[in-house]
Amino acid sequence: MGTISTSPDQKIAVSGGTIIIDDTSAITGLTGICIEATEDTAIDVCTGLDSNGSAFDFESSPLTNWSTLKAGDRLYCKTNYVVTAVTLTSGRVLVHQY
Repeated sequence: MGTISTSPDQKIAVSGGTIIIDDTSAITGLTGICIEATEDTAIDVCTGLDSNGSAFDFESSPLTNWSTLKAGDRLYCKTNYVVTAVTLTSGRVLVHQY
């Protein structure tokens, strides 16, 4: 039996929907695989889980450094990583979930 390969965009298209974040409230309980900035955005907190289920900081990690996004930026999590919490300083993002 073959393996079906999907792109990140295909995963989003058949996933758990999109959450719009456009204020500075802490948003938790996410299952994000991609963050898309709809305007220039500063992120205060962007945390989640790595492929081992350990805490991971997308905002400050040198692997991701998702602290400042330009309008139109679309950032994807590595395979089996997930964003679980986001707090913005300013701007607006879409969190696409699986």
